[in-house]
Amino acid sequence: PICHAGRPSAIGAGAGATSVALTYPLDLMRARLAVQVHYHHYTGLWHAFRTAYKDEGALALYRGVGPTMIGILPYAALSFYTFDTLKAWHREKHGSEPGVYFKLGAGAVAGVGRRLSRASSAMRRSRHPRRPSRRHGRRARHRG
Repeated sequence: PICHAGRPSAIGAGAGATSVALTYPLDLMRARLAVQVHYHHYTGLWHAFRTAYKDEGALALYRGVGPTMIGILPYAALSFYTFDTLKAWHREKHGSEPGVYFKLGAGAVAGVGRRLSRASSAMRRSRHPRRPSRRHGRRARHRG
């Protein structure tokens, strides 16, 4: 390999973890608002944040973050590794720093590779759907 995999992969994984840590509470509250169909427990986004914090504590804003964090780490690491490897290849082949257009293309390639790997993992999950659990002979209903 042209590029040492450790540093860009670790930086990418760190960037992915940071993005999840900063955006997960917002995504969780958005999901809670979206599942309100018949009964509206929350009146808006800020009400959802305040209610969750007051009723469930600060850690409620990160409930379920583990699988999301585990899922993002390899994809972010792969993206940074791909981009860094392409830049190192350009330096080795041409003896100069890559220009803006090369970096734009390398970023696009890294992003496409990341999306393809994520799509294939989503396809694997969709091939094995979970069956609904049964409770007392009826389908269990999700209580969001």
